[in-house]
Amino acid sequence: MSRSSTAFRLGDVPDALRAMGLPPSGFVIAACMLVCNVLTLQFVRHDAPNEELITVSIAMAVTFAAVVRLALAGNRLASTLGAFAILLFNLSFSALQSLAGLAVGMPLIDRQLAQIDSFFGIDHHALIPWFADYPALVTFLLQIYAMTTILVPLICLLLIASAQRDRTMKYLFIFSFSLALTVIIATLIPAVGSFEYFGLTEFTKRHFPHGSGIYHLESFNALRGQEPTTLSFFNINGIVTFPSFHTTMGLLLAYGTWTLGVLRWPGVAISLLTVVSCIPIGGHYVIDLVAGAAVFALAHHLSCARDRNSRKQERWLQPNGEMGEQAS
Repeated sequence: MSRSSTAFRLGDVPDALRAMGLPPSGFVIAACMLVCNVLTLQFVRHDAPNEELITVSIAMAVTFAAVVRLALAGNRLASTLGAFAILLFNLSFSALQSLAGLAVGMPLIDRQLAQIDSFFGIDHHALIPWFADYPALVTFLLQIYAMTTILVPLICLLLIASAQRDRTMKYLFIFSFSLALTVIIATLIPAVGSFEYFGLTEFTKRHFPHGSGIYHLESFNALRGQEPTTLSFFNINGIVTFPSFHTTMGLLLAYGTWTLGVLRWPGVAISLLTVVSCIPIGGHYVIDLVAGAAVFALAHHLSCARDRNSRKQERWLQPNGEMGEQAS
């Protein structure tokens, strides 16, 4: 007996969603992030009502999927909304996952990171006081460090405005993949940071701008100690030492501005300054910066590989999906 043509098949789900005008990929991503967020609430002790956080999570997930659907329409406003939905969605949920990762309580790897820095001749007891001798430089780097999180979506907006759709998609992919990978690594091998490990906390309080390199310690210790923690979608700060995601974002700025004419070299300069600021402002080990650059390089490689595969398929397939003729 042949199977009825009306029988339900799992493979029909994507087609059914498309028929309703809904993007399967958007809903899959939203559903996965929503599940991860609910699991986060089980790991992290907090004083916010579960119902409130879950409700906001569902609203964000549905909004994300809907806005991504609008972005598929192809007009510039819809693309802008879709891009910002991806950026904000990934930032919010990845920050929550980084908090949950600390609550898991994996062993810290600060000793190993310090040993790697030492192997390459990096002496933090000399490096940090050197920065302290130039307070104007440290204050300037603080502004650069803080400005990076604003520039990342701004550059994305400029790429959309300049009609560079392919580069915008690569930009978003690099950002999203790098952030997800960084959170996973930080969960498995967390670190408290160089200032705390080397006993430089009091020194930085006296000589550096408020919070430099140690802004995360209160939340870090609370999460590691399973103490109640306030969670809010309107004030979420991810806590990641290794790899340095600020380094990744700095390199992403250079990538984003490279095709924006007069912004190319200013973007490269800000990129380099962001990387440098990760030491006195972010409290990172030097190896954290190297790891952050490696994450960016991997994400960039994957985005290029994906683009090459797409172009290869376009050469072989006609718009109606049938195999095209080979060029003679």
